[in-house]
Amino acid sequence: KECLRDVNRDSMPDHILHIGIDLSLRTDLTSATVAWKDDDGNINVLCFAYAPLIGVEQREIRDKAPYQQWAKDGWLILTPGATVDYEYVCNHLARVLKGCTIGSVQFDRWKIDNFTRAAQDTDFYAMVPNTNEDKTAGWIDVGQGYVSMAPRLESFEAEAMRGVLQTGNHPVLNLAASQAIAVSDDAGSRKLAKSKSVHRIDPMQAAI
Repeated sequence: KECLRDVNRDSMPDHILHIGIDLSLRTDLTSATVAWKDDDGNINVLCFAYAPLIGVEQREIRDKAPYQQWAKDGWLILTPGATVDYEYVCNHLARVLKGCTIGSVQFDRWKIDNFTRAAQDTDFYAMVPNTNEDKTAGWIDVGQGYVSMAPRLESFEAEAMRGVLQTGNHPVLNLAASQAIAVSDDAGSRKLAKSKSVHRIDPMQAAI
């Protein structure tokens, strides 16, 4: 709750942006979270959540979440059709991030081939660095196991507890945060477990 301050969007063009992508099922939420550190040392967490327009009423009942109201209020972006249109998502990201510098797009490899193909048909692909030699820039494949996710989860948690995140009080991200459940392996490493969460935690996974 200490991190619900407004996102400093005016600072976006002056800093390097990093984007987390969680594609999930195309009939459910797809999330893109843009993060950057501003001159005050705050980490801005700008969440974009996408869902297909067709079937939104049924998913609203199933998930007990006000998707239609969120869409009216601009918190949820409904893409045309019965599945999330990745080209629509990429065009939206290219439009809202125009004039900004993207350092990396970090993603779960599941379904990413479909997403990158869609990106290549938009201006978004050219906005992302092609090189990935040092694993800190470009398109970065992030495994969903403990090895890759544990340090990210620990870092996110530490920054949240320090109160330096600025999430803009985004209701879709808030719901994901309230429902996110972490599981541990024998060594104490942690990751989020989608299978144990009642609601969609995709925005939280993308943010981490």
